[in-house]
Amino acid sequence: MAASGPGTFGELDSVGARSVLRRFSDAWFAAAKRRSAGDLSARFPRRRRGLVPVRWYHGTFTLDDRRVRIPTAKGSPPLWVRLARKVPYPAEQVRSITLLCEGGRLFLDVTAEVPVAVYPPGEEPDPGRVAGVD
Repeated sequence: MAASGPGTFGELDSVGARSVLRRFSDAWFAAAKRRSAGDLSARFPRRRRGLVPVRWYHGTFTLDDRRVRIPTAKGSPPLWVRLARKVPYPAEQVRSITLLCEGGRLFLDVTAEVPVAVYPPGEEPDPGRVAGVD
């Protein structure tokens, strides 16, 4: 990535640039697999595409109440993103964030590690009932 030259990934840091490359690579190999299976409608991803989803993992970003600090390339100021509402998980449970654009709006997708619910004996859910089906 460093050999690509300055400005190739805009102001993304190396973690963000790796995320873009990983998504491009996954899309390319998925299209290649579909084409080799005979699906000629499968298209390879465009090389230069703006506003692709970018993911940062635990330890590479900072959560501060209703703000998230996303790292940027060396020499660029850090990016602070204000959130419409507070993240519903404690900061230590958040494992990754994904910044994406849909319908002209920016969204922050938060992935958190939530503890598994443990029920006291006799109070566990009825295994005969399936969630969402009564």
